[in-house]
Amino acid sequence: PRSYRIYAGPDPDEEVVYASFNGSDSFVVVTNTTVQLWSGGQQRLKLGELVRDAESLQNEGRNVKAWWCPSRRVIAVAVRTQQLHHFIWPKVS
Repeated sequence: PRSYRIYAGPDPDEEVVYASFNGSDSFVVVTNTTVQLWSGGQQRLKLGELVRDAESLQNEGRNVKAWWCPSRRVIAVAVRTQQLHHFIWPKVS
């Protein structure tokens, strides 16, 4: 198996709350404070990352759950205050 370093921030209590591979071109990893999109090819590249800032975490809480629709390239992330963040990644060719 291959392993890849996921930057999860400086917090030692940081956890991965969701990870999914669509089998061909990309996979997504969501931690308590980040959303990351990686290429799914032989050479893995981080295609995008959103790191939530301290104010957002204070007001809305950490990420607690996520859902991903690879065909539509949409990621929805639920936060502790029961709000839903919605992200759309453009297709990478």
